[in-house]
Amino acid sequence: MATFFAIIGVIALFILGKFIYDTYLTNNTTRRWNVYKRNHPEDAAKVERNGGLSFNNKSQKTKENEKIETLNRLANNMDCLPNEVKEKFLAELNAEKTRPEECENLIKIFKEEKYKESQTFGIDIDNTIPAFFEKWTNEYLENKDYADRERTFDDVTTDLLYENPTLNKISKTGDINMITNYLDENNDVSMSFLRDMVYSDRPAENYRQKAIDKMYRGKDGFLVAIRLINKGLSLNELKTEPFLLSLRADCQFELGNFEEALNDMNKAIKSLNENRPETNFLSDFHLDRAKIK
Repeated sequence: MATFFAIIGVIALFILGKFIYDTYLTNNTTRRWNVYKRNHPEDAAKVERNGGLSFNNKSQKTKENEKIETLNRLANNMDCLPNEVKEKFLAELNAEKTRPEECENLIKIFKEEKYKESQTFGIDIDNTIPAFFEKWTNEYLENKDYADRERTFDDVTTDLLYENPTLNKISKTGDINMITNYLDENNDVSMSFLRDMVYSDRPAENYRQKAIDKMYRGKDGFLVAIRLINKGLSLNELKTEPFLLSLRADCQFELGNFEEALNDMNKAIKSLNENRPETNFLSDFHLDRAKIK
């Protein structure tokens, strides 16, 4: 997390170092407007973006150029290519095991900073560095990327309560009957909790199980399963890797992508030999490869 906190520091230095518009806006109307902006930043930003201030009255081409320039600035700060910035930011959140509550605090910071940077640099709010950070952090929460890590019982429970505000509210009452009734009436929440508990120390295996659930639901089901498998493979869980590759081979086979299926089975056999030599699945894997051939 040190990386993007360092970037926030860079943003602050830029803001302090730039000429602030309010230093030359001195009449009473402007002062009242500044008070309003402090109290209602989002509403004020909409007014400015829609032409209240001239620097936001820009063409779509100009805004696209601003976006490119901002991503280039980020890439320089993060020592990567512009198209790798988002992936690196999310990887940092994952590496630091950033919890949902911490993400909410970060989002508040980004919301405040994006208005400041927009006014200071004279660029569209959505093209500021904090705006990108806010958007990507929200995606991290929406996609439950925070669950892609080894978790304890307390971790799983805390995440469950974050995802279910009603259950969180009920749990604070300490009423066991109310909690039990809620879980009985919301079986999907109970099943999600149980699954997360079973695979708390194997997040990639959790993705494999989710992929199995999506398979054999037509073409779309196999495509969704492949996306889940790819997510599981990105976690580098070596003992699960051969089984993820084998499952992806099954999906590719069902989709008629025989060359891709054979390639995945070859990778699965290689991974099984390297990472799970003690298992007795090797003969099954060879049979599956023979079927594909």
